[in-house]
Amino acid sequence: MFTVSSSSGNRYSEWLPTR
Repeated sequence: MFTVSSSSGNRYSEWLPTR
């Protein structure tokens, strides 16, 4: 998983799909 920071300043985790 990786952490993504939105422009709003909120942090959420998403599954990183393997290519």
